[in-house]
Amino acid sequence: MLKLRNDINPFALAKRINRPLILDGAMGSLLQQKKVKSSGPLWMSLANLTDPEIVLKLHEDYIKAGADIITTNTFRTNPAAVEKYGSKIKLSRLVKESVNLAKNAVKFKPILIAGSNPPAEDCYQKERKLAYNKLEINHAIHINLLIENGSHLILNETQSHFDEIKIIANYCS
Repeated sequence: MLKLRNDINPFALAKRINRPLILDGAMGSLLQQKKVKSSGPLWMSLANLTDPEIVLKLHEDYIKAGADIITTNTFRTNPAAVEKYGSKIKLSRLVKESVNLAKNAVKFKPILIAGSNPPAEDCYQKERKLAYNKLEINHAIHINLLIENGSHLILNETQSHFDEIKIIANYCS
């Protein structure tokens, strides 16, 4: 499900350039290759604070390679992950820093920013621990923060539970 801001229309962009839009690739895997440390439930999202120059460079490299859409490094900046991490790090700061890094890479180019909205819990987890209402709240908060900070659209990625996909689709619609 696509949730869009009004300032850039991805469909008009695709029509103008007369080809499908190209989405960037992995962020977390590339951060691992750059030897950035993973942080448990927050996985690679702390890189937005600890290694912002690397995150920015990866966005810029994707743009140079031809990406029309870059994805924020927010795969694990959702409320459930931040709460599980048990830190004094604020969710809003993690999301804001990630979206700002993407905006800094884009500058004034006609590049869309996709806010990554992951599963509330680990994407490989068979049995979920969060209650249905917690899932709803988790995704609403995360999606709102991504849009409020400047994401043009929401990329709901690596979802593995159908009921969670329905929650996200209903919220985005």
